[in-house]
Amino acid sequence: NSDNGELSTILHSIKKMIYDLSSKMITQTEADIDEALRTDEIKKQLTEDPNSLKMRLTLMIDTIAKICSPARDRQVEELRAIQSPTIEFLKKLILVLDDMRIDMCNFLLAHHREKIIEHAVNFEWNLFLSYREKISGCNNYFFY
Repeated sequence: NSDNGELSTILHSIKKMIYDLSSKMITQTEADIDEALRTDEIKKQLTEDPNSLKMRLTLMIDTIAKICSPARDRQVEELRAIQSPTIEFLKKLILVLDDMRIDMCNFLLAHHREKIIEHAVNFEWNLFLSYREKISGCNNYFFY
């Protein structure tokens, strides 16, 4: 069934997104993700028993709940309430994962803010000096 193949492809993409988000997490998290999203087994199980996906979705949501920020708790609970492989569920799941990526970026920016500002100031200063050198031959009193 082509729908099962498409669902399997989407779940494989979701697996990669979760991996990317949990790259700093412990090995157990990756093992949980692997267990929940064995794409070859999912294809087989979907043809035999479409209800078998429920356990995998539960494990996937539990893993996301472990690695997300508290700001995403409400969204994770909404996923738990739906917890069926519908298009609505998959859309919400992908939105939560995208939000988690933004959370991770914001965390990294906040964590490295001082260095980022230092580099930005140095870059702007050096750029200003290079422009000043280029036009130093002109008689513009602003630069003297």
